[in-house]
Amino acid sequence: MDERIVTILKEVARGETCCYDMGCECLYCPGDENFSPDRIESINHTPQCPILLARAILREQGTPLCLYKVTYDRVMRNEPPYPIDTLKMGYTVDEVRQLYQHESMRNVWIEFIKDM
Repeated sequence: MDERIVTILKEVARGETCCYDMGCECLYCPGDENFSPDRIESINHTPQCPILLARAILREQGTPLCLYKVTYDRVMRNEPPYPIDTLKMGYTVDEVRQLYQHESMRNVWIEFIKDM
């Protein structure tokens, strides 16, 4: 597959979503049925959703979008480090790890959760 198409599919697969205090929803899917009071990975996309279709094509090509749990120690000047847990989507562990290469982030640990 043309690398230009893969690049576009990867960006679409990450999803155009909107999260509020009450939860998250997909901006491509109509109605309230796609709303998730939990987290972004729990959104119920419609079968025609471009996000879902892009993820399916990439999975078929051997490049699934994955969900990772990232744990690291946040280091701030003149304060003790404190642990942070977050979820991040990415195509590889290395891609996710690059997002956390900063002097204020130490002991980064990444765990695969699931394919999206």
